[in-house]
Order: sequence, then C-alpha cells, then structure tokens
Amino acid sequence: MDFEKMREAAIAELEGFRALEESADAAERQRAAFIAAALNTLPQQEQEILRQFFIDRHCRYAGHRAKLQAMYGLSLSELYRQKNGAITNYCMAALAIRAAMSRKRE
Repeated sequence: MDFEKMREAAIAELEGFRALEESADAAERQRAAFIAAALNTLPQQEQEILRQFFIDRHCRYAGHRAKLQAMYGLSLSELYRQKNGAITNYCMAALAIRAAMSRKRE
C-alpha cells in the first residue's frame, strides 16, 4: 500500500471513530481503542486538529477552521500544513503500534 492510500484510509478511519467507539460489536470497539491509542501518541495540538477536522466534524457544518486558528494562532495555510502533518504522524503512529503488536504475538 502506498502512503497516499494509507493517508486516505487513516482519514476514513478517523471519520468513523465515533461510530466504532459506540458500536455493540467488540471487534469494532477494539478498533476504536487502537485508533485512540494511535491518537494518544500525538501531541495535544495534533490530536485536537484531527478531532476537529475528522472525528467531531459531523457535529457542525462549519467553524472548525476558525476555532482552530483562534485556538492556536495559526494562519489558514499553516493550519492545513499542520493538519497534513498530523495525518502523517497518525499514520506513522498506527504503523508503529501495528508493528509492536505483531512482535508481541511472536
């Protein structure tokens, strides 16, 4: 899988996080726990950016960019740079956790 497809899959997984978290299925809740673990490895600002852009975005129609810009004193272009960096860092954290889990099973 190339990294761009991995980023797209990560975005889809972040967007579905709340549904997984609230699911009655144990496998889906375990998947949500994995996502939360990967998120928790990131700095607080990156976690908040990913939450506002992808996880909690369905709660509102607009305003997430302005809220984040005001919260962190960022220009719009810098906000988008940080968002892209946060997605990349999330992917790397997920890969590291998967690698650690596979080593643990051995």
